[in-house]
Amino acid sequence: MPVIKEVAELAKVSPSTVSRVLNGTGQVRQETREAVLRAVEQLNYRPNPLAQSLRNKKTRLVAVLLPDITNPFFPEIVRGLEDTAKGYGYNIILGNTDENREKELEYIKALSNRWVDGMIFSSVSGGREVEKRIVELARVLPVVLIDRKLEALSLSSVIVDNFRGAYDATRHLISLGHRRIGFIGGPPGIPIFNDRLNGYLRALEEAGIERDNDIIQGGDLKIKGGCLATMRLLELPHPPTAIFAANDLMAIGAIRIIKKRKLHIPGDVAVIGFDDIPLASQITPGLSTVSQPSHEIGAQAMQLLMRSIKSPRARSKHIVLAPKLVVRKSTDINAEDEIEVFLRENGELD
Repeated sequence: MPVIKEVAELAKVSPSTVSRVLNGTGQVRQETREAVLRAVEQLNYRPNPLAQSLRNKKTRLVAVLLPDITNPFFPEIVRGLEDTAKGYGYNIILGNTDENREKELEYIKALSNRWVDGMIFSSVSGGREVEKRIVELARVLPVVLIDRKLEALSLSSVIVDNFRGAYDATRHLISLGHRRIGFIGGPPGIPIFNDRLNGYLRALEEAGIERDNDIIQGGDLKIKGGCLATMRLLELPHPPTAIFAANDLMAIGAIRIIKKRKLHIPGDVAVIGFDDIPLASQITPGLSTVSQPSHEIGAQAMQLLMRSIKSPRARSKHIVLAPKLVVRKSTDINAEDEIEVFLRENGELD
């Protein structure tokens, strides 16, 4: 494998001149630049990225820590992160914390060694120890929070208006005549799921519907958790006529149990979720949900991180994106979803 000294000898310049041409730094005459580039091509020279990072103190890598990479909500965020990072000449490395605070702390400790240029972080639930470590890390490494927020930290962040999304979902169910609306929430202590619960409660309050803790159930953000919570709801003496699940996976679990009980959706029980994962439009009936602009979350977060890497003293910025209510047949039997539109346009529906 050729080295920079051989490129310099072939181009009849110094190794430092080759370095300036390849790094785009300093002033080099056009004829000298062309000679260096010809030598690079002739020798098929490839710069050593490790050596470059040692010289420039830049790895061109960004760490992305997510709580659960098996959740279909996160891949589109990662696409947004990666697409934007590529535009800045960066690559990402992905870490999965499995919703485990200890794994979060292990990753944070490892990243404090500065083997990446920045970090995108989606926390499990925060907590004093995590917040303390993030504050320490942010002193040496740019950090941007996504999807979840840590109230005590003044770090740049990108989230969706979770309160508004939950409020709109509940108002939609109320507009359809539902008065007994069950809620399946996320794990306790996670701020964004507290916001979704509060949005649900505000919509009930404005409609004159009293809070009933019997129909507010906890969940684990997975299909199984949605199944278990729905079983408890349907076993009540007065079960709900509609269920709002705080994410789509739990809503899909709710649909499975409702079908298993031989009940009709939405006739007997309507269901709405949150996230708009790809599976939401593919199941039967199509799942009404609150759509998050996942790709934009990733893109905006990476732009904030690149800004912080370039200007470490830049003030933190908080971006709140608007969610969108998506109505499908799980709440409105007359709704036409994306699959039906596609089939009709291709002559498969009358």
